[in-house]
Amino acid sequence: MKSRSITIKEKKSTKKIRNKKKLHIKNVTELIEEAEKYNNTRKMYQTVNQFKKGYQHKFNMIRNKKGEWQWILKRKQKYGKNILINY
Repeated sequence: MKSRSITIKEKKSTKKIRNKKKLHIKNVTELIEEAEKYNNTRKMYQTVNQFKKGYQHKFNMIRNKKGEWQWILKRKQKYGKNILINY
């Protein structure tokens, strides 16, 4: 396998992503500590469980009859409640 040299843009983007992830983890831990501080165990455990699952992307695009990708909201407005998902 060839090793690929990493460009400056890729390094900057990965650094930004890492910093955003660290900031997110810091914010979540602060929420958990605050909930624990005020004896709000339900919110604390909800936050912990949500954090353990990680980010789950909601896929909000489907294929129309022509095979093109469409946003679900536009399709609901256009066709009403009858949504057919074609794979």
